[in-house]
Amino acid sequence: RIIEFTRGVGEIFFIPLFFVWVGASFDFYALKDMGMLVLLFVPMALIGKVIGCSLGAKISKFKTRDALAVGIGMMPRMEVALVVVTTEISMGIFSDALAHQILAATILLVIISSILTPILLKIVKEKSSTSQEG
Repeated sequence: RIIEFTRGVGEIFFIPLFFVWVGASFDFYALKDMGMLVLLFVPMALIGKVIGCSLGAKISKFKTRDALAVGIGMMPRMEVALVVVTTEISMGIFSDALAHQILAATILLVIISSILTPILLKIVKEKSSTSQEG
C-alpha cells in the first residue's frame, strides 16, 4: 500500500512539478548562441531514435513501413533525455553556460519531435495506404 501511495503521489504531484521546473529553467537567451549545437544535436537525435527503433521493429519481423512507423512514433519519448540532462546539470557535470545550452537544445528537441511526429506518421500512413491500393 505504501508503494502504491508513493507512486500515486509521484504521478500526481512530483512528475508534473519536475516538468514545470524544467520549463521554468528554460533560458531563451541560450538559443541565440547554440547555432552549430542545435544543427548537429537535433537532427542526429531524431534520426538516431528513428533508426534505432525502426531496426528493433524490423528485427522483430515488422514490415519496413510499419517498422518506420514504430521508429517515428517513438521520437517524442524524450522525457528520459530531460531527466538525464537535468541530473547532469544538478551534479555540475556541465559548466553554467554549456548547461543552459544543453538544456535548451534538449527542450527544443522535445518540442520539435512532438511537432514532427504526427506529421511524419501521417505521411507514412498515407504512403502505406497508396502502396496497398496500387
